[in-house]
This record gives sequence, C-alpha cells and structure tokens, in this order.
Amino acid sequence: MRVAIVGASGALGGEVLAALDETRLPIDALVPIATERSLGTDVEFRGESIPIEADLAKLRGVDLAFLCAPPTATLEAVRAALRAEVPAIDCSGALAANPDVPLVSELGVATSPALDVPLVALPTGAALACARVLAPLGRALGLRRVIGTLLESA
Repeated sequence: MRVAIVGASGALGGEVLAALDETRLPIDALVPIATERSLGTDVEFRGESIPIEADLAKLRGVDLAFLCAPPTATLEAVRAALRAEVPAIDCSGALAANPDVPLVSELGVATSPALDVPLVALPTGAALACARVLAPLGRALGLRRVIGTLLESA
C-alpha cells in the first residue's frame, strides 16, 4: 500500500506518522508532502529517512492520503486527491462540519454510505472526545449525525 501524508512536516502530520509507524499496516511506500518551506527535510518512518515532496501531483498512484495540513492547504489537497482519484481522510478539521463528507465516527453505522465515498473527515478537538460517548448512543438509537456547540477556554 502507498500512503501519502499531506502536511507531513507539521505537528498533526508528525502525530499521524507516529501512529502509522506503530501499526502493522502493510505500507510499502510513504509519500510525505508539505509546503516548499519543508523541501530538503526528511521524515523518519519505520527506520527509513524519506524526503518531503512539495508537489500535490505526487498523490497520483497513492492508495490512501491523510490530509493533515492547515485548513486552506487541506482544501487544495482535497481537490488534488479527488482529481487523482485517491481516497482521503481529512484529519485537519477543514471538512468536519460539511454535511456532504461523512465523519469517521459514522463508519461504525451499518447503513452509512461512508465506505463508498472517496473522502471522510475526523471530528476535531473536543468533538473527537464526544464521539467516543456518542458512538454507542448512535448504535443504540440510530443516530446518523449530531450537531452541537462545544465551548473551550481561550
């Protein structure tokens, strides 16, 4: 499997890299993508040093992309992934409120069409913690989407 991480040099991209590094997923090739400011740097993955790319065209031929860049850059990466016909997971929060993009928490629902779409999103921040509580309620009550307001201190 070829996996791309858009925003690989950022904090979120680093966390996704670390999580993938700990899994047993059969990843044959990693394609780290970031802005031109990160050119010349490498990421470490499974004991290998991999140079960062800056061209979203590198998504072509990838089996899965994790979108971890800031929201504006993620929207550009979404368009590139859709053009390249690459399934993508938005980890940035850019699409979490979009009703046309299924949240990953919906994947556990048997009637969810999320498995047939090229793009899913992760809930962000405190919403991710709430998803752990809402998932069992969703299974028990048949919830498909919950909309709420979370207030956090600044």
